[in-house]
Amino acid sequence: MGNTIAIDYNRPRCLIISDDCKNAKLPNILKEMKDRNLDFQIIDYSNEMASETLEKRLSNQPLGCLLILLVNPELSRRIVHIAREIHFSINDIIVISDSGLSRHVFCGSCHFINENIQARRFNCKKCLNELEVSDHFSAYYQAVLGYPVIKQAGVEHE
Repeated sequence: MGNTIAIDYNRPRCLIISDDCKNAKLPNILKEMKDRNLDFQIIDYSNEMASETLEKRLSNQPLGCLLILLVNPELSRRIVHIAREIHFSINDIIVISDSGLSRHVFCGSCHFINENIQARRFNCKKCLNELEVSDHFSAYYQAVLGYPVIKQAGVEHE
């Protein structure tokens, strides 16, 4: 999946919330926004703010605002929950996770959500199928997608 981040920049405004302003992905996103002369704002969430303050800042955004989250998974779930209660749709929210963190993984076979997974490959805790973790994040499930690993008969993998 590489370092490419697919973002729909055709929005009236972008709001970026980051818990680490030294995130390696942030400069590329900011450069793209500046190159396109887009209206954007950054919230540094490294010093945790109260839910009421965050809710107020989110509710002051115009409809159609793109919310980009560069935060840890626990904070991401909290912010997405608040944003969805206000006016943000699933299509208005992009969560860019750091692959080094543990995360929830949605099983593409049985639809079980496996919690706190750190490995790139693991066995689903419900159906036991081997899954490979993708970079595809579902704001609806608050989890990344785990693709079932298809094994061919007589072929050994890694």
